[in-house]
Amino acid sequence: MQKTITKSVLFNLLGTTRSAKTMKTPSGKGYSPDQQIVRYEYGDAFYSYDTLIAAYVRGRLYLTSFHDYSNTTNRYCIEFCGLNTAERRRGLESGEIVYIE
Repeated sequence: MQKTITKSVLFNLLGTTRSAKTMKTPSGKGYSPDQQIVRYEYGDAFYSYDTLIAAYVRGRLYLTSFHDYSNTTNRYCIEFCGLNTAERRRGLESGEIVYIE
C-alpha cells in the first residue's frame, strides 16, 4: 500500500535548513553543481537541478516521481539513498518508502 505526503508537510518534518553541499561527479574528480544535498534540522534532501528528488527524515526515505527521471538523476539518487530503481519502486509499493506528492 503506497503512502503519500505533501511537500509542505515534508518540509515541516525536515525543519530548518542547516547547510548545502554539491555532490561529487561519478569519477570523483570534480563536483556537479546541479546535484545537491541540503541538510536540515531533522534530515537531508537531495535536489537535482533545483528539483526535490528524495529526502531522509529521521531515518525514513521519501521520494518524488522524479527519482528515476533520467540516468543522471537516477545515478545520484542511488548515491543519496543507497537503493537502485527496482528497490525504490518496491519500497514505494510496500509503503516502506513514502511518495512525495
